[in-house]
Amino acid sequence: MKKFIWLFIALLSATMFFQSCGSDDEEDNNVTITEADVLGVWDANVNGTEAMFMFAESKSYLAVFGENRYKGTWKLEGNTVHGTTPDPIEEYFTFKSISGKVANIQYRNSIGDSYNITATKR
Repeated sequence: MKKFIWLFIALLSATMFFQSCGSDDEEDNNVTITEADVLGVWDANVNGTEAMFMFAESKSYLAVFGENRYKGTWKLEGNTVHGTTPDPIEEYFTFKSISGKVANIQYRNSIGDSYNITATKR
């Protein structure tokens, strides 16, 4: 009987432990954005370098980080704008928050760049 109780306690503890472990991805889905929110030109400063992102209704986009320019097509996946260039380089603009014309964006790409950006829509 004691073995049964210890087994029950161990299983209960394991179940509670795994239920409390949430995915960090859940936090990325708290912001709701639409294509209308994304469309337009966004200005930002990334580590002292001027940056600009333009998302067009035609699903084309341009991202400029100083001298680096990325052109391609985009699609909205939840709160993330997923861009693909012809190279191909994959870019992800995850909107963490948006208030009026100001957004906090987590940027990352397939070549290893990653930035937290505050961008302002023109």
